[in-house]
Amino acid sequence: MSAEHTELAAGNVELDEIDRAVREGRLTRVVLESPEQLLTGLWNGEIDAQAWLKAGVEVEFATEVDGAALPHLLLESWSVNAGRHRRRRVVAGAVLSVIAMAAAFILLWAAA
Repeated sequence: MSAEHTELAAGNVELDEIDRAVREGRLTRVVLESPEQLLTGLWNGEIDAQAWLKAGVEVEFATEVDGAALPHLLLESWSVNAGRHRRRRVVAGAVLSVIAMAAAFILLWAAA
């Protein structure tokens, strides 16, 4: 099976579907809406960067990319992603704390 030279606008297709097509060898070229979309897919684990590099996928963007703005774009994207992960860790920690306190209460109550 030869790879299709296919363009996909990720606005119409989910990133995980595009990633699956890349890993299956069906895509050699992907057109995304913006660099932000690529970075978000990478941060969220929707895109397997190693598979894309190994497959030699060409990534293009529908919007024009200003090279001078890329460092700022990368830092902003990373900051948003890091904040999202911090919030998830805080919520997970709070839930685990409540569970631990409930378990301790039950053990103390059962021992009494």
